[in-house]
Amino acid sequence: MTTLETGTKNCKGFTLIEVLLSVVILAVGLIPIIGGYHTALEAYKRAQFTAEGFWILHQKMAEGRLGMRFDSGISASQSGKEGHWEWTTKIKKALPKDLYELEVEVEKKGSGRKLTAATYVRK
Repeated sequence: MTTLETGTKNCKGFTLIEVLLSVVILAVGLIPIIGGYHTALEAYKRAQFTAEGFWILHQKMAEGRLGMRFDSGISASQSGKEGHWEWTTKIKKALPKDLYELEVEVEKKGSGRKLTAATYVRK
């Protein structure tokens, strides 16, 4: 900060170079902060995708297990839609005669990412 004397008045203030330098320092400091917001937003989207996908995956696994235990007819494959999600359930016979493999796959439309889980169910 400089002091400028003009006639009888004593004017205090910042020079143009001081203002420009502080703006440059502020801009350089804000770039990583803005990048951090972008990274946090991407992490939030990924976490939301995973949470929704696992919720539907868990729901379809539970439906498949219950359907296999209480339903006499076992369907080899089922598919459907749940909101923006598409799901597929596959049932395969395993080696012991009363054991079945239940595989569920969910995919969000347009994302190209899938979540898959498998378990064994005794009938």
